[in-house]
Amino acid sequence: TESEAKDLQLVMLAALADIVPLVNENRILVRAGIAAINSGKLRPGLAELFARLSISGKEVGSADFSWTVIPCLNAAGRLGQSNLALQLLLSENPAERDSLAEKIISMNEQRKDLVMNASAVIGKQADDSFEKYQHKLCVVIDERINKGITGILASRLVGIYDVPSIA
Repeated sequence: TESEAKDLQLVMLAALADIVPLVNENRILVRAGIAAINSGKLRPGLAELFARLSISGKEVGSADFSWTVIPCLNAAGRLGQSNLALQLLLSENPAERDSLAEKIISMNEQRKDLVMNASAVIGKQADDSFEKYQHKLCVVIDERINKGITGILASRLVGIYDVPSIA
């Protein structure tokens, strides 16, 4: 049914956002959710977000969600307003959904700026920490780092130094 197709879209988003292994039933549920979207039965809320992300009417895949849609939805939570993403996905009011989609896109841009600025602030500290811990750990601490982006920063440090990292 159309209702089930829209619910599968939420299941797919949750599975991809949680980075679950795409095997067995997870693969089936993610494929079904993406197929529901690509069939044109896009869940309200996602439709407004897709329009703002310029992916409306395009066939989308898991990479589009993992690298474009989900980071936008997560940005609201990273900036302490996760309820906005939930409201976007559940609202029955088109004007409210449009406004929320715009706000979430803006928050994602703000999140990107926070990451860029924090990355610039922690560079030397990260290098020093890597040396201090004999190339086995990297730790950065700075009050200017927004707590919502610490995971992103730590992940970037892992990518740079190839050691466990804490921000």
